[in-house]
Amino acid sequence: MEFAGRPTLIMKKTTQRMKGTEAQRFNILSACIIAELIRTTLGPHGFQKLIRDPVGDIIISQDGGTIMKNYDVRHPMAKIMDKLVRSMETEVGDGTKTAMILVGELLKKGQIELMDQGVHPSQIISGYQIAVKKVNEIAEKIALSIDPDDENTLLSLAKTCFTRKFLPELEQKFAEFALQTIKYIIEQKNGENIIDIKNNVNMITIHGGSIVETELIKGMAIKKDFVSPLMPKRIENAKIAVLEPSLELKTTKIKAKIRTKGLKQLKAFRDEDYNLLKEKADKVIQSGANVVFARREVHDKIAPYLINAGIIAAKWVRGWDMEKIAKATGAKVVKNLDFFTPDTLGEAGIVEEIKHGKEKVIYVRNCKNPKAVTIVIRGGIEHILYEIERKLSDALYVIKNAIENKKIVGGAGAFETELARQLRKYAIKFSGREQLSIQAYAKALEIIPHTLIENAGLNVLDGLAALRKKHEEDSDNSKWFGVDINSIKPINTFSAGILDSLKIKLAAINAATEVVNLILGIDDVIYGLPGEYEKTIEEEEAEEEYQRKLEEMEEYKMSMGKKTKK
Repeated sequence: MEFAGRPTLIMKKTTQRMKGTEAQRFNILSACIIAELIRTTLGPHGFQKLIRDPVGDIIISQDGGTIMKNYDVRHPMAKIMDKLVRSMETEVGDGTKTAMILVGELLKKGQIELMDQGVHPSQIISGYQIAVKKVNEIAEKIALSIDPDDENTLLSLAKTCFTRKFLPELEQKFAEFALQTIKYIIEQKNGENIIDIKNNVNMITIHGGSIVETELIKGMAIKKDFVSPLMPKRIENAKIAVLEPSLELKTTKIKAKIRTKGLKQLKAFRDEDYNLLKEKADKVIQSGANVVFARREVHDKIAPYLINAGIIAAKWVRGWDMEKIAKATGAKVVKNLDFFTPDTLGEAGIVEEIKHGKEKVIYVRNCKNPKAVTIVIRGGIEHILYEIERKLSDALYVIKNAIENKKIVGGAGAFETELARQLRKYAIKFSGREQLSIQAYAKALEIIPHTLIENAGLNVLDGLAALRKKHEEDSDNSKWFGVDINSIKPINTFSAGILDSLKIKLAAINAATEVVNLILGIDDVIYGLPGEYEKTIEEEEAEEEYQRKLEEMEEYKMSMGKKTKK
């Protein structure tokens, strides 16, 4: 760039730039590659991905969130997709694969069917915005309202998360675990159902044993052992104390030395320390507690007092575990031992320490009215344990969203097929390029049933044609027909119990549309070197001067060589 006949430097010479159509195509291609990576994992017959992280650990997973979090992405579009996944997990806990697949297909349709035909990106964005608004209206109409107390429907929702992943008996068992967990932690506030899975559900994985041994604990389980091996390994009718302060002597914040004039003074000093520790032990004993979970240290000299009193204790319990133990048992977290009274104690039927292989686990069982519970997952392989944990998490969030939103839709691609059918009819009301954008949006929604059929190894054209034909009947039940992974014929997902939460589906569609509109609105990509590689103007000028001198030296050597030959 020149100004007044003089060159003006706006960006550093190391900066790279793409603009216009080249930048748009490059961004779309990058997002589509990520979407295609995830697309093959969708559905009961979806494939898994094997990822080796930078430290050499191997991760095998079918979960979209897990894949993206462990996939070492570099391109800006890939990072946007990663943020999409994280926001979906934070907002609704599921729907990550649907969102990413829709992003890829909407961008693909936008480029091939619209941009390549001369439609401007701003017109595509406008059409997509109209389409997604209509999709939300249609979804509210075709969704079925449910009773939050309808356990059969909620179980069907949960079992959809485990379809074809485990034996039917295990699918039923895990679905019941998820439903029972939600029933324990659900709370009523201002007439609304509030379910906090993140803070009230604890899931731990233990190597060894069989998947069948996975259990729901009506209380808590933490990977800890008791302070002393001399303590009892099991206590019934437990009175539980949850202590924040440490059961040890306080240390000074500054380095200090104490000088004594004789053994008597030293003995008196140690006796005072001993009395202070005994005073803390007496407060615990007098409270009536027989189980103590301490956030910090428990001094070795206190342990004998606790053992003699029949008290078991665990130290260095993590803060979030302390909170969950308190919620499960009804205890109050004690911040100061001066206010440690029997009223702060919680209750549990059994507290015991069990050793599983090399791991020791403390179980707090049979709590009366637990507001926090634990699912203990057993299995022989780490990858299996992780997949069960992810599937259970998905089931919990599906039930949570269905109870809070009180609306469900058909799974197996039924919801997307019905949306596409009604959206195509709606597009006719528009003329010009907005109609093309809305029709492209409708086609993109059908990528979900398309992928389910493809991953099942069936004929995509025949499967989609049969599904569209069924939905075109426009009957009361036609909206419920989705992909049958065992045959080409559509299946009634409501009768088969293949259901999804409306909240999750709409969250995925809305989030995907926002990301697509963001990407389509980018026409300039500027790449700069990371901060540690950047050079100052003086360094760049010095490097240029050095290169110029090297070139002059080479030219001088060549000229001298020619003279010598002559």
